[in-house]
Amino acid sequence: MRLSHRFLLFLLSALAPLVAAAQYRMMPAMPAPEREVRAVWLTTLMGLDWPRTKANSDERRQRQKDELLRTLDALQQAGINTVMLQTRVRSTTIYPSALEPWDECLSGTYGRSPGYDALAFAIDACHARGMQVHAWVVAFPICSVAQARQQGRSALPAKHPELCRRSGDKWMMDPGVPATADYLATLCTEIVSRYDVDGIHLDYIRYPEKGIPWDDRATYRRYGQGKSLAAWRTANVDRVVETVSRAVKSVRPWLVMSCSPVGKYADLPRQSSYGWNARDAVNQDAQKWLARGWIDWLLPMMYFDGSSAMSIDVATPTNLMDWPATKTAAPCRHGMCWRQQVCIRFAREFPCGLSAGRSLPRRVSGCRTEKRLLFAPKAIAPEPAM
Repeated sequence: MRLSHRFLLFLLSALAPLVAAAQYRMMPAMPAPEREVRAVWLTTLMGLDWPRTKANSDERRQRQKDELLRTLDALQQAGINTVMLQTRVRSTTIYPSALEPWDECLSGTYGRSPGYDALAFAIDACHARGMQVHAWVVAFPICSVAQARQQGRSALPAKHPELCRRSGDKWMMDPGVPATADYLATLCTEIVSRYDVDGIHLDYIRYPEKGIPWDDRATYRRYGQGKSLAAWRTANVDRVVETVSRAVKSVRPWLVMSCSPVGKYADLPRQSSYGWNARDAVNQDAQKWLARGWIDWLLPMMYFDGSSAMSIDVATPTNLMDWPATKTAAPCRHGMCWRQQVCIRFAREFPCGLSAGRSLPRRVSGCRTEKRLLFAPKAIAPEPAM
């Protein structure tokens, strides 16, 4: 009896996960990681994770510090050993920089010191708890147009207009201008020269996605050199990553360079990215960065949003094969983002390829499963007491 077309489709869809799982189990065993990384992104933008209190008096300054200490204590208790601390926020910093003004998250006012070095304080506090600190540097997004007015002459668009371009009501650094790479390398060198950080973590190291206003035709005419627009933009992002990496490693060769590209590398025969991927949509050829040694860790941001077309089932091994660390011995650690009541970011270690994840020591609220690496702090640590 001939099987119906509908039944055949059902049978294929039912068997696909089993075949993928079998392929996954047949992969050669990978060596155990030397050190398991269990990390958080600790966001300072608008005080999302820290700080809640503005340090505009002695009492409030101490309260701000205590908030961080309580958060770190809770993270340590949960088994976290690495903190990605947002250090460059939006062309503003949480330390006294010679290049950029203080971010308002600490004192409540752009350019105003909170009365202490927040980065140095955080590093000491983390290291005292046996935790690594990686300086999280937001690369291309700057401030809004309104915020630039508040910052006045200290704003990056005012100091270096040649590096900046309007993107709707916001400013962004222009990756197509070669000096952008040099500027970001200088900023990261300032951090690693002055602070005992364990790594530099690059974020938003990409072009704006479709739908965000971006007109770089003038830069393309000046620097395009006959390349296609897509190839030129990819080369521009490559240049920034390579330049920053070489600068950082020249100061402290042992530091970890990492980045968080878009969650899907490119369209694959087994699964479409629906037009949203790192390589083709926003010019992030992050596999190249890993293969060439510019980046030590990849932490792709895999987004989950209910029935969204971008939703990925973390239990399906094929979805974890999109970022193999091919032709390189560098670890590829996968970051995932689960958008439910709270943004929870996961990752697993993939030393030289794929390996099985292990459970965190405690269950994370709102999650159907437990994986290693990279959570939002509020998902695993309680709000600091006021």
